[in-house]
Amino acid sequence: MLKRTIITFALVSLFMTPAFSQSSTGGIFLLIPTSAALNGMGELGVGLPYDQPDAAFFNPANGIYGTRGVGIYATEHHERWLPGLADDMSLDYKFLGVSLIPEKYPFQLVLHHQRTFLDAGEQTYTNSEGHVIGTFSTWFSVNAYTLAGCYTRQTGPVLWDVSAGFSSKRVVQHLADDEFVDPGGKGTAYNTFYDGGFLLSAQWEHSLNSGALLKLRPGLGYSLMNVGDNIKFGQEDPSPRLARTGISLGGELTSASYGPMIAFEWGHAASDILAKPRYPGDPITYQSGLGDINIYDHVIRGKNDHTVEVSQGRSFTMLDFYTYREGERGGPGFPRPIHESGYGLNSRGFLRLINRFVNLPALDMINRHFTLRYDFSRWTTGENEPLVGTEFKAFTVTLHNLGPGSPDKDGVDVSSFHEMPVELVTGFNYSGMYPTNFDSDDRLEPHYERGYTIGLETRISSAILGFSFSQIASSFMNVDSIAWFTFQYRIHDRYNYVNLYGLKQFTPTKRLSFLIGPQLSACVGREISIFDEAVGFEPSHEFNVGLIGATQVNFTEAAAVRLSYYYGLRDIEDDLTDRGFLRLGSFQLNLVVSL
Repeated sequence: MLKRTIITFALVSLFMTPAFSQSSTGGIFLLIPTSAALNGMGELGVGLPYDQPDAAFFNPANGIYGTRGVGIYATEHHERWLPGLADDMSLDYKFLGVSLIPEKYPFQLVLHHQRTFLDAGEQTYTNSEGHVIGTFSTWFSVNAYTLAGCYTRQTGPVLWDVSAGFSSKRVVQHLADDEFVDPGGKGTAYNTFYDGGFLLSAQWEHSLNSGALLKLRPGLGYSLMNVGDNIKFGQEDPSPRLARTGISLGGELTSASYGPMIAFEWGHAASDILAKPRYPGDPITYQSGLGDINIYDHVIRGKNDHTVEVSQGRSFTMLDFYTYREGERGGPGFPRPIHESGYGLNSRGFLRLINRFVNLPALDMINRHFTLRYDFSRWTTGENEPLVGTEFKAFTVTLHNLGPGSPDKDGVDVSSFHEMPVELVTGFNYSGMYPTNFDSDDRLEPHYERGYTIGLETRISSAILGFSFSQIASSFMNVDSIAWFTFQYRIHDRYNYVNLYGLKQFTPTKRLSFLIGPQLSACVGREISIFDEAVGFEPSHEFNVGLIGATQVNFTEAAAVRLSYYYGLRDIEDDLTDRGFLRLGSFQLNLVVSL
């Protein structure tokens, strides 16, 4: 007979389908989400109009909003799957799509192909006495083709987008080689499943007195996934037919001279396995419509009452370049809610920012036709659970506006950039990391250490936009005991950050200014020094967000000194000692020089 480890994959996959505890459903791997971006914010792809093409996994009507004109886009990533359970399981995902806009019609079409391959590792075959007599591989694959269309119509001040999509998926599930399967059964199942969905959104715009443009975009979506024949190995099992629905709200503040400044996204979603619970020998039946989803409780309120899977998420984007995401999901079968987090980097906003300093029309041309994105997300659960350490990383390449007459939504008039001031910011910082949930211990109290900062700034009216690199350093005494001996030594902890910040400037006098604003920081490296030996160390966090308050003294029109304090708002887990969680605080003294 097959060793029970062959079933390990099916069992540990239950977290993807809480309703599994009530009915035997096959093909659960089809519910593993594959979007590195949306996996960090509650997997809201069913009702959130999204500019990443792999949002089509959640709703085939989605993933259409990031394409502009005639375009081609592709993404690919390889992940370890269930690293908290096994070290030989991996997930591979590839996506390739084409976007078309017929001339003279407010209609857009996309056609794309997705391929998912889950390698569940090597399994063993044993006899009745437990002796291994053979090995084989277990794997699962999906090849999906999706056709989606979006119709756009202006009604007064509101721009309506209505999209619909349809997917056909060829699914192969290889549990075992046929020679290892009991008589009457088979080790491989072949199925074709279909997905369908719609997505409705409305964009409203309002011009502010400052000349900026405020955009709000609510969304509503529904999808029905994995409709098809039953899955057959030795016996028939229902397909993982799934109903999803969700709502969302997005907003963006756009400057006439620069483009997108800040943006946010928020949403709730709910999903339910539609296979009805049954006893052995009963016929396979499915619920229709929304299943057990309650629109008011589960979708609008986001209430998790453990009857269906409920998720919520949000994101914040600055300068169309750096996006911070977080979310949660839970439901029946979840020991505790899964916390999701992540970030994204977009070349479109980065090149637009760089172009403020270098004034190169070539960068504007690149932005019209090329976009590179990087997305990272992580799932956090309790210790010793299969999902511990699950991460998703993906690069997405897009070529757009390829056809003649294609709409240009990213063009920026670089001729106006020569009037934009550029300033060099450089100086020192003195930083410390403070425990937030630990009783004070003098040995572990942080000592300020010196780091440095260097960056560039530009001004838009009374606002300052900056991009910098900084090293933040802190140190503390630590104590360890071995047998009867006690060792006391100092640990130096240094973090390297890439920062993006915006400051609002108030100038009561010609020489004196006050500044305040947010800063987003991506941690790109960490170094630990113990006994004067420096070693590279894995950062305990990928990003931070905080507030800056500053006072600036202007000596001349071209030079100023700025004294500021930065306070990080995100808890940083201390993975060196037992200090628990930390908050970063940093005094900074910088010289600001006009270039």
